[in-house]
Amino acid sequence: MKKTLKVLSMGVALSFALPSTYAGESEEDSKYIEEVVVQGERGEMNLLDRAMSVTGFNEAMIDQLGMENADDLVNLVPGLEMGNRTQGGGKGEDDHFYMRGIGSERSVNFFSDTSVAVYIDGVYTDQTYGTDGLFDVDRVEVARGPQGTTGGRAAMSGSISFHTKKPTDEFDMLVRAEINDIATQRYRVAFGGPISDSGFSYRLGASSMTGDGNIPNLGLGPDGGEPDQTIFRPQLRWQNDRWDVLARYSNQKDTGTPRVSLPLASRNTVDEFNMVPDGAGGMTPNCPVNPVTGLAECQRNPFFGTQASPSVAGCSNVNSDGTRDEFGIICGADELRQVVSLNAPIYTNNAAEDASLDVTFALTEALTINYKFGWRDVLQDSLNDSDQLSRAGGGVCPFNHPKVLSGQLTEGQSSPYCALDGGGNGSFLDSRSHYIFTSEQTSHEISFYSNFDGDFNFTVGAVYIEGAEPYIWQGYEFGSGSNDWAFTDTSAACNAMLPGLVGAGGLLAGSQLLAGIYTNPDAMAVSLTGAYVYACPGSPELTSFSKTGDPSFEGNPMGQNGAFYGGVDYETTGFYFSGEYNLNESWKVFAGVRDDSDTKSRGRGTVAYGYPVAVESDGSGFCTADVCNDGVALIAIGVRDGDITGFEAKKDVEWGATTWNVGVEYRTPKDRLIYGRISTGYRAGGIGGYGNLSGADYSFDAEEMINYETGIKGLYFDGAVQLSATYFYQDFDNYWVYASRLRTAAEQLQNPGAGPYTGENSAISGTEIQGIELEGAWRISDRLTVRGFYNWLDSSVGDYASAYPYAIPGAPTAWAQVFYLDADGNETFTWIQGDGTPVEYGGNQLPSSPEHKGSLTAVYDTPLPGDRGSLELLATATYTGEKYVERANFDAYAVDAYTRVDLRANWRSPSQAYTITFYVQNALDEAALHNWSPREGTAAPWGTVVEPREIGMHFSWQM
Repeated sequence: MKKTLKVLSMGVALSFALPSTYAGESEEDSKYIEEVVVQGERGEMNLLDRAMSVTGFNEAMIDQLGMENADDLVNLVPGLEMGNRTQGGGKGEDDHFYMRGIGSERSVNFFSDTSVAVYIDGVYTDQTYGTDGLFDVDRVEVARGPQGTTGGRAAMSGSISFHTKKPTDEFDMLVRAEINDIATQRYRVAFGGPISDSGFSYRLGASSMTGDGNIPNLGLGPDGGEPDQTIFRPQLRWQNDRWDVLARYSNQKDTGTPRVSLPLASRNTVDEFNMVPDGAGGMTPNCPVNPVTGLAECQRNPFFGTQASPSVAGCSNVNSDGTRDEFGIICGADELRQVVSLNAPIYTNNAAEDASLDVTFALTEALTINYKFGWRDVLQDSLNDSDQLSRAGGGVCPFNHPKVLSGQLTEGQSSPYCALDGGGNGSFLDSRSHYIFTSEQTSHEISFYSNFDGDFNFTVGAVYIEGAEPYIWQGYEFGSGSNDWAFTDTSAACNAMLPGLVGAGGLLAGSQLLAGIYTNPDAMAVSLTGAYVYACPGSPELTSFSKTGDPSFEGNPMGQNGAFYGGVDYETTGFYFSGEYNLNESWKVFAGVRDDSDTKSRGRGTVAYGYPVAVESDGSGFCTADVCNDGVALIAIGVRDGDITGFEAKKDVEWGATTWNVGVEYRTPKDRLIYGRISTGYRAGGIGGYGNLSGADYSFDAEEMINYETGIKGLYFDGAVQLSATYFYQDFDNYWVYASRLRTAAEQLQNPGAGPYTGENSAISGTEIQGIELEGAWRISDRLTVRGFYNWLDSSVGDYASAYPYAIPGAPTAWAQVFYLDADGNETFTWIQGDGTPVEYGGNQLPSSPEHKGSLTAVYDTPLPGDRGSLELLATATYTGEKYVERANFDAYAVDAYTRVDLRANWRSPSQAYTITFYVQNALDEAALHNWSPREGTAAPWGTVVEPREIGMHFSWQM
C-alpha cells in the first residue's frame, strides 16, 4: 500500500444517530442520543449492536436533515460516492454508486453487476432511477463491506436499503407543500390507518413536483433539470397474532428535462484544424497524407468558430483565446457555473413501477418464516444535446466551408449546412443523443430464522432473481456533416436497388442482408468476420430489431447517424446460512456462508451497431460527407450477439462462488461493542460486447476479494456521546480492468475490419484497499448537538499495462494517425488520442476514491418565548477530497476537492402538528463534480454535478 497504518491514529468510524428534541421530551431523556434501528441477521436491531460498518437514518433524521435524494445520501455517508451518470455522452450509462473505492464502471463494463446492492423494501434492484424521493420513508440504511450471507443479493462493497413506512393500526396523516427560488413546487401527502377491526390496514402516499429547470440554458432549447414528476404508493397490510402480510405498489413518472451534464473544460475555438508542434517551437495544422488518395488531409477542429461554453467562462484555467491549461484541464468546483447553451429539444420520459409482497409467518414463538416477492419495471427515455452547443444552420456559406470546397454548395448561398452565426468556416456540429433503457426484474426470496432464548440462533434462506435489460442508443446529426438523404424517405429506391447492390458486380457484392440474419449461414459468416449486413430504412427487420420496442432507422432517418443495440438477460440463485453463538455474556461468535450461481446471456438483438450510408442513385458509388448527388440511404448493421453462429459463447455464460464471513464480538463492561470480522466478496463476471471479435471465450472472470474489518462502537459520558470506529483492509484476487493495445500486422491480416485496437476486460490480482471510517455524535447540551464523520481511503490498483486512450498531458501531440485494414483488407487509417503506447497503471489510486472525506453537522434547538413552539437551526458542511476518474491518475483530469454547505431552520408549533422549514441547499453554490468519464472525450469533456444552490421553504402538517 502507498500509505502505512500510521493513519490509524487519525480516525474512528461507524454510525451516528441524530437527536430529536420534542416538546414532550423529558429533561433526563434529552441527554441521550436517539436510538437508530437497522436490519440485522434476524430482523430489526439497534445499530450499535450490529457487528458491521453501518450508517442509518430514521424518519426523524431524514426530515431534520432535509434528505431528498442520492446527493444527500452521498453527502452524509462515509465511503459512498456517486458513479458517472453523464447525460448526452457515450451510451447514457448509469454507473450507480461507489463504496470504499469499488463501483460498477458501466461506461466500460456494459451491464455489469453493481458493487452496491440497492433494496426497496427488501427487494433488490440494480437501477438507481426511482430510488430518489425520501418522503414517507421510515429509514435508510447503508452497510459497508461484502454483503449476502444474511439474504438478498451478493454484493462486493455494500448495500443501500430504503424502507417505506408501513401501514399500522393507528391513523396518521402528513401533508407537505414546498416551493423554492427556481419556482419548483412540490406537494406531498401520506396517510393511513386501520380498516375497521378487520386486521387490515392501509397506507397511501402521493407526490407531485413541477417547476423551472435548475440549470439555465442560454441556447434555444429548454432549461436542464426541469421537474415534472408524479409518485403514487398504495399499501395494504393484514396482521394477526401469527401472520403479517404486506402488499406494496409504487408508480413513478418523470416527463421533464434531464439534469444535463456540464461542459467541464474549454474548447479550442480559434484554429480551423487540429494543431501539432512544428518542431520549431510553434504549431502547425495536422495534415498527414491519406495513403488511399495520396492527398494531404487536414484534421478539422469541430469547435472552430463556436461560442465558448458558458459553464467555464469564469474558469482560471481557460485563456481568453479559448485554449486551456494542459495540466489543469478540468475547471474547479468554485469556478464552474451551472449554466449551458444548447439548442436540442431535450426531454425525459422515465417511469418505474414496483410491486412487492412480504409475508411473515410465526411458526412458533421462536421460529419465523418469511417470503418476499418483487417485480420492478423501469423505462428511461431521454434526449440530450451531445455536442453541448447552440449552433444551428440556415446561414450564408463562406468560401472555405467544406461543402463549398467540395462543390456541393456555392459561396454566398444560404443552406441548413452552414452555421447561422457565421462563425469559423461555417461548418458546425448539431448532434443529439437518444437513449432508451428498459429493465424488468422479478425476484423471490424465502428465509427461515430463529429467535431462541438460548445461546444459538440462525438464519437460512434462498433467493432467485431474473431479469432482462435491453437498451438502444440512437445518435442524430443535424449539422454540416449531414446530407439531404439523411432527411429524405428514400426507402422505396433503396428496396429497388439493394438486391443489385449486394449481387454479383454490385457495389456491395459479397455482402449479406439483415433479413434472415439468424437463419442464413452466409449472413452469419459475414457477421463473424466483423463485416456488416444491410437493410433499407423503414424495413420491418430493422425497425423491430431493438428489443426495447422502439423503432430505429425509419423510412425517413430524420438525421439518425448511428444506433447501438445492447442488453443482457440474467438469472441468479443464492443459498445462504448464518448463525451466531453466545459464548458467555461478553463474547459472541458468528459466521455465515453463501453459494451463488449466475447466468447471463447476450442473445438476439443485444450486441449490434448500425449506421447509415448512402449511394448514388445509379448505384455507381458511395456518397461522402461533402459530395453527394441524389443519395439513397441504406443501413449497415454489425450483428455480433450470441444467436450468431460463432458467437454462441455470448449466451448462457455461468459463474459461481461460495462466499463466507466469520467474526467475533466482545461486549465490554460499559456495554460497548468491539468486533472483528473476515468476509469474502464476489461479483459475477460479464460478457464482451460489440468490440470483442477474436477468440472463442467472450466472457471475463468474476471479481473476488477478502475483507478484514475491526471496529468499536458504543456510548460514552452517560450516553451523551456516541462514537464508532472501523478499520478495514481489502485484498482482491480478481479486480476488473480494461486493457487495450494496438493490434499487430498479423492480427489485422487474421481479422480485418476489427479496427486498430484489441482489448478485453480482465480480472487482475494485487489490488488493495484500506481505510478508516469514523462516525459520532455529541449531545453537548439539551439544545446543542454536533455529529459527523471522517473517512480515510487508501487504494492501490494491481499491476497491468494498457494503451492510454485519451490525450496525455504534456505529450508531444494529442493525436496520432493509426493505419489498419478495413473489412475488405484495404489499408485505411483513423485518428487516436495519444500514440497507443502502453502505460503502466500498477500502484495508482482507484477511480472515485477520494483519500479524505468528512462531514460535520451542528443542530441548535431552542423553545420560543410565549409558548410559540421551538426553533431548530442546523448547518452541515461536507468536504470531499480530490479524486481521479481514470487509473493513470493524471492531475489534469482529476476532480477537485470541494465543500458543500447546507443550512436549515425548522420551526415547530407547540403541539408539533405544524412545521415550517426554511433552507439553503449548497449555500456556496459550488458546481462540484460527482464524476465524469474520459471515455466521452477529452476535447470537450462533460460530467454530472451536485445540485446547484437552492433556497426554499416547506410547510408540513401532521396528525
